[in-house]
Amino acid sequence: MDAPAWLKALAAHRDVAAVALAVTGYVAGSAAAGSFQHQYEQAVRYGQAHWDAALFPGTVDGMIIAATLVIWHAARRKLGLARSWPGYLVLALGIAVTVTINLSPNYPSWAVWLRPGIYAWPAVAFAVAFEMAVWLRRMNSEGEAGAPAAARLAGQQACPGLAAAAGRRAGRPGPGGDRAQRPGQGPGLQPAHGGPAAD
Repeated sequence: MDAPAWLKALAAHRDVAAVALAVTGYVAGSAAAGSFQHQYEQAVRYGQAHWDAALFPGTVDGMIIAATLVIWHAARRKLGLARSWPGYLVLALGIAVTVTINLSPNYPSWAVWLRPGIYAWPAVAFAVAFEMAVWLRRMNSEGEAGAPAAARLAGQQACPGLAAAAGRRAGRPGPGGDRAQRPGQGPGLQPAHGGPAAD
């Protein structure tokens, strides 16, 4: 029995997404390897200890990874640019730092400001990465807070009777009028336990 067309299309999209992720991972790994060498050499050149210089590239690439996760999360939540712009800003900053350090061996005059920049960079990278983590946590909290309200709204739309009953329990008028009728009581009738209706 052949699979439905929609299932085949879904499988095809998953295959494309898997290949795209694999290629992206390979490119990111290659770029990180080349960038690590340049950043390590420049950090040593401008006075960093070897162990400290080996950690320096991680502060740059780690910030780029944090920004990428923010952008990925915003895309999954279908958030617009107005909410996800911090991720793009941090990503641009990380790319700019990487390109600058990679090009710095060809421009010795950059040493005037590159040396203090390398010394100050770890603190900047930590503050930015921490802000990205806070942004992710804030978005997750908003999603968790909005989920119960969305579920209640969907339930009310699916079962208007339950919404009316909830309104009566809360003292609010139901959708049928200012006061819903009780069982055994109709227009012009006394309650069932109160005896015969008056003529």
